Amino acid sequence: NDASLLLVLSFAVAHRHCTMDWKLNQELVNGTENETLSAISFSEDGNYLATGDKGGIVCLYNRPNGEDGYKMLGSFRSHEPEFDYLKSLEIEEKINKIKFLKNSTKHQFMLTTNDKTIKLWKCGNEYARECVSGGSVKGLSVPRVIKGKKTFKSTPRRIFANAHA
Repeated sequence: NDASLLLVLSFAVAHRHCTMDWKLNQELVNGTENETLSAISFSEDGNYLATGDKGGIVCLYNRPNGEDGYKMLGSFRSHEPEFDYLKSLEIEEKINKIKFLKNSTKHQFMLTTNDKTIKLWKCGNEYARECVSGGSVKGLSVPRVIKGKKTFKSTPRRIFANAHA
């Protein structure tokens, strides 16, 4: 089918004294140019993989418990198209680079860039909080917060506008 594009990337990740070979297969059926990968990055330990595309979307994958394949944790829009009025240029949303930062938390911190802006993101799975009826005290209804379903969350921690030329 001419409308399908199969993209195969092969990389080797070296961590400690072992090397792992892996392949990422991405099939775009009736895909647009915006879905073309423009950036890819591994975490230092090789357990996380992030990809960015020309449409400004970042996808985060992890390798649970040292398994062979990567599973998608979630995706988010990192950059949007904008116009630089001083230079009279349209700035594309395309992700140029992704860089994982070292951390010791359950979340992943990463930098993403387009042609104008650098953003620091905090990404990971979090449990949603739900309010339920907790009963009543002297006739007053008191809500109770419980741990809900696990969901992927990405939060921009800092935005460095005009950070590079």
